[in-house]
Amino acid sequence: EGQYQPDHGQIACLVASPGHYVSGSRRNTQSMCEQGRYTDQAGQHTCRSCFRGVYQDEAGQRGCRKARRGHYVGGRGEGASVPCRPGTFSDQEGLSDCRQCDVGTWQSMPGQTSCRPADMGSVVSRAGQDHQVNTPTTTFSYPLHRRHRRRRRHHLFLHHLHQTPCASGFYMDQEGQAVCKPCSEDPIT
Repeated sequence: EGQYQPDHGQIACLVASPGHYVSGSRRNTQSMCEQGRYTDQAGQHTCRSCFRGVYQDEAGQRGCRKARRGHYVGGRGEGASVPCRPGTFSDQEGLSDCRQCDVGTWQSMPGQTSCRPADMGSVVSRAGQDHQVNTPTTTFSYPLHRRHRRRRRHHLFLHHLHQTPCASGFYMDQEGQAVCKPCSEDPIT
């Protein structure tokens, strides 16, 4: 095994070249390792499978290639890398899986090396998202008078672009709050 002889009347066999193999005996040719497999030494009787994170897209090779950034190789013996799907990314070579975009980030395109932060006025509330959601309302507090601080807060509806005060019985005790609180939660003394 690992040797062959294509010519008649020879006194020795030839050793299979790296990237090739010879299985069995009495062979007259060597065979190339197929895509996803390799041999890095001469005289081999089988080819090795490329590991996860690496691939080989050509036959007869001595090694495997790392998945490039934005791609991954999830299984053994693969003949190609796969682009990361939307909502995921890979920022390193040789990965066996892509990472999900974090909460607050998103990616709509396949094969990317990073995720995009949510735009102003938009939100991404779960990891691994391929889109952002425009928030119909964003609230903030704005004190009109210091002495009426707890009673006179407003919030902003982005689609209307005007301030709307908290309804009667509700207040905002801090700037940047998302909603008005009912007065029963924090009684005014």
